[in-house]
Formats: sequence, structure tokens, C-alpha cells
Amino acid sequence: MDTYVTSQQKYINEFDARQFLQTYHRAKDGILTGEFTIFVMKHLHETFTKGGVRGHTLLDFGTGAAIYHLLSASEVFDEIIVSDLLEQNRAEFQKWLEKDPDAFDWTHIIKFVCELEGNGSLQKHLSDNLRTEVMDTPVTSQQKYINEFNAKQFLQTYHGAQDGVLTSEWTEFVIKNLHETFIKGGVRGDTLLDFGTGASIYHLLSACEVFDNIIVSDLLEENRAEFQKWLEKDPDAFDWTHIIKCVCELEGNGDDCDKKAEKLCSKVKEFLICDALKGKPFDPVDVSPVDCLLCCLCLEAPCKDMKSYCEVLKNFKDLIKPGGHLLVLSGLNATRYYVGANRFSLLSSNKEDLEKAFKEAGYQIEKAVYAPRVNNSGMEVADFRGKYFIHARKPRSSQILLDSFGL
Repeated sequence: MDTYVTSQQKYINEFDARQFLQTYHRAKDGILTGEFTIFVMKHLHETFTKGGVRGHTLLDFGTGAAIYHLLSASEVFDEIIVSDLLEQNRAEFQKWLEKDPDAFDWTHIIKFVCELEGNGSLQKHLSDNLRTEVMDTPVTSQQKYINEFNAKQFLQTYHGAQDGVLTSEWTEFVIKNLHETFIKGGVRGDTLLDFGTGASIYHLLSACEVFDNIIVSDLLEENRAEFQKWLEKDPDAFDWTHIIKCVCELEGNGDDCDKKAEKLCSKVKEFLICDALKGKPFDPVDVSPVDCLLCCLCLEAPCKDMKSYCEVLKNFKDLIKPGGHLLVLSGLNATRYYVGANRFSLLSSNKEDLEKAFKEAGYQIEKAVYAPRVNNSGMEVADFRGKYFIHARKPRSSQILLDSFGL
């Protein structure tokens, strides 16, 4: 009987990109490290560097997690588009692009190519050159969100009681940290502004115990309409009972789910349109500074890089009272997520870049929590590698003055 062709699903479920790299490309005993890799690099060196094959764009189809076959190409093409079926491969390649300490070490092969090109000492140049020319994933436009984002499908995919991608690990991370911040940590006041609410309520369940007024906001009418259904107890509204029960149990009131829902409904006073990319995100509406601004799973969607992320944080300062709180929760090292067949890009963020952005924006970081993703099921739907919670404060006027004098 003939051997069956390996299915795509088997690759998606079972292929281990890091193990492949270690088995086939490791410096000392990789199966492809000697003869095959030398064959590839010599022929591509002769084709690109000597043979005159060059131009504006090179498309590498089926890149895998490897870079060795692109090293000579990076010298003669202005930009390189890489591609692969498997998220495991794309994530491993991305690690190398971002100089992640956990990335596979290609130094031995980069050195060989440099020597082949007569530039044995230019290993860093060649690496940086390749990193520069690999095109970034385009940021999903606002228009794509407006045209294609399905709020109900998002809730079912990510927050469904049985198998939602975010139902267990992510949601537990959020409600635990916000419970500790609001109920135990003393962050409270008159008004909380939730920026980029989406159609979700779970991150507001502890807040409603310690704030008199909650303002929710989102760019998309889809999300606002879905949230409104829940407020109005529409029979078609998404059922959040499983998460409300978790928060009530955390607060020692496991049987008070209906009271909790009623309390949150009574505290939500407005649902505004917001745009993170505007200098004044609520323009033309004037929003008075609030005691606390909360932002959950939002900023990595509109921001194209950490510079724009930092600009959004700076713009938030006008919305927060002096001494007020900024709470941001999101995923680490993500590049994209899906709602149905629609792909939406995400800014890949890490601990160092995040804390640098908060400090450059002028905040004092009170607490920062980072945790790896433990359950990798659903990685093909949303590829975040970890979770973060940052609690920061806008300095009071007196503190800003002291800081300006270095005191």
C-alpha cells in the first residue's frame, strides 16, 4: 500500500518548528547543516550575487522557520516577503526577526555566507540587512474592521462557555488582576473610562463595585450594538453567566450573579465612539478627566509600532486626573487573530518595549504582571504568547515639578 500524503491538519497539529530547526540546522550535527546547506547557499550566492538576479521584491514561498536561503537575496532585493502555512513556523521566524533571546541561533550559517561573499567580518550587517528587508505584516485598517468584524462571532469564538479561546486562561488572568486592583488594591473613585470596550463586559465586573459611573467606548458600531443588547437584556444577547459566576466566587458571593449583572448595568452611563489614533480620541465629544482609564485587549490592534503605542498612552493623559490610574491588559508577542475567516493584525509587544513606552509617555508604573501562555490550543486562531497587566499612574502636578528638577 502506498504511503499516504501527510495532511495539512497533521502539520498544523503536530509539526514542531523549533525541533525541526534543532534537528536539521543545528551547528554541529544538524542533518542539513553540511552538504545540503552548502549546496543551497553556493547556488543562491552564484544566482543572486554573481548572476545578476536582483530587483525590488522577492517572494519566498514556504519559508518555514528558516533564514539561510534568504541571506544572499537580502543583498540584491529591496524587500522580501516571507510566507508559510504554519503558525509555528511564522512565530519561530518572527522570534529571529525581533532578536528574541529564545530565537534559533543561525550564526554558523550567516558566517559561512559572509565568508562566501568575502565579508567574513560582516555577520551583523547581513543579519540586520535581512531583518530590514523582510516586510512587516500590514496593519489592519479601520475600514476592514468596519466592513468585516463580526462582534457576535468574536464573542462566540473567544468567550464561549465551553471552548472559547480566551475563556479560561486569559479571562482568569484579567479578572484576578482586576479583582486585586479594584477590590483589594484600593483603586476606586467616581468615574472609570473603559477605552476600546468591544462587546465585552467581563473586565468591568469588579470595577462596578468601586466606581459610581462607568463610561464604555469603542470604534465599531457592531460592538456597541452587541454590548447594548446585554444591557437591555435582549434574548439574543451573549450569555456571560459563566464569567459573572467566576467573578462572584472570587469576591465570595457565588450566588449573586443576577445582582452583579444588575449592578454593572446600573453603573454604565454612556457608550461613546472612540478612535485610538486621534490626538483627541473622543473628538468632537469632550470627556472630562476620570479617576481611572481601563484598556483591555485594544491597543495592539490599531497601533502599527511601539512609537504609535506610546503616542496613544500620551494622549490618554488628557483623559486622566492628576494622580489617576491607567490599567492596560493585553497579549504579548502576538501578530494576529481571526474572527471567522477574517484575519486581523496585532502589534507584537514585549516587556521591555511596553515599560519603555509607559515611562516615555510620562507615567509611573505601579505594578506590572507578565505571564506566559500555558495552553496553546487555539494558537491558530490567536497567536499571543503571553499576557500582561500594567497598572500605571499619571503623576500629580507636584510630582511632575519634582521630576523636572531630578528630585
